[in-house]
Amino acid sequence: MMSYEINVALNGSHFFATHDRSINDTTKLIKVFKVMDEKFPASEGYELSVCYYPKYGYQTDGNTFRKLVTEKDIHGVYAFFENMRRYK
Repeated sequence: MMSYEINVALNGSHFFATHDRSINDTTKLIKVFKVMDEKFPASEGYELSVCYYPKYGYQTDGNTFRKLVTEKDIHGVYAFFENMRRYK
């Protein structure tokens, strides 16, 4: 699942941001951005920016993980999932 975050700066300094859980589809992003763009105008020193957070889950079966846990330390578990992320 993806999410978006809208950041608001005032006179070049961070003012506030939405939480990435708040906007989880593009239609809602556009709707919220239009409202915030109206409420926080550039003419008053506000600047809006948008961050996109793609989120992916990586799953393995219990037998593979059980073997990993008994044979590796915590770094091996991290490396296993990190490799899945890199090559997916």
